[in-house]
Amino acid sequence: MRNRFVCFAVTGLWSLGAQAASVLIVTQTQVPQYKQVAAAVTQQVAGAKQLDLLDGAAVHQALSQAPDIVVAIGTKAFDLARAEAPNSVIVAAALLSPSTHGRKDISAVPLNPRAEDTMATLRALAPQAKRLLAVRPPDDAPATADAQEAARQQGITLDFYEFKDFSGFQEQFRGFLGGHDAVWIMPDARIARPELVKFMVSTCLERRIPLLGFVDGMTRAGALASVSADYAAIGRDTGRMVNAIAGKAKAERINIPMHFSAGLVSVNTRTRDALDLKGQVPAGATTMP
Repeated sequence: MRNRFVCFAVTGLWSLGAQAASVLIVTQTQVPQYKQVAAAVTQQVAGAKQLDLLDGAAVHQALSQAPDIVVAIGTKAFDLARAEAPNSVIVAAALLSPSTHGRKDISAVPLNPRAEDTMATLRALAPQAKRLLAVRPPDDAPATADAQEAARQQGITLDFYEFKDFSGFQEQFRGFLGGHDAVWIMPDARIARPELVKFMVSTCLERRIPLLGFVDGMTRAGALASVSADYAAIGRDTGRMVNAIAGKAKAERINIPMHFSAGLVSVNTRTRDALDLKGQVPAGATTMP
């Protein structure tokens, strides 16, 4: 009985600590994806206050009151929170490769899906692929580390091609394909341009190399598969992170690692057939011709 009481007391103290932490969610509800993230966060975090960036004065006032935790959904919300809430813990959500800017009290659940889903998709569809070329944006250390660990677990050799601009991109892309069994385009808004996607798809099909992307539009354009952001999963994981932070003492709410959420897998079955791949479509994946 005494042990049960102690357990209850500890649990009760944690709950009181979590409830005592003030949580402010800042977002743009006119963006459907952000609205979906915010809805999932509020389901996880009891008592959180939500404001829209359109309510400018209310947002500025709320940030000036230094809430314990600010959930910033989207780039605009994150930039504002970082500038106006220097004494709050900030959890960024649904941003591509967010930077902490050197602050120990900033963490994130990025827009980037976890790399293990891409590696598992490649392993399922093209089990013979051993050496993967990853085209990545610059200065994305967390996503790079996540990719390296996911590749290691799947026994895949991972090489990175980092590009900072598009001068000579096509020639360089062709050159880097040599010696690789597959190509992965890591999340970067700059490379989602239709003309670049079309070039990479046609080049990889010509070389008979599987191409994996990060939005389902790339799959429709002819990439073998893509793993795209799951906004509901991002919201749920953001809420869990907020609750975990709120349950800590204030001095311990720092150095919280970023968390990459599960993604949504899409597979182009026509491309799979054109590449004569014998692997299986992963369970739960959306297929498209």
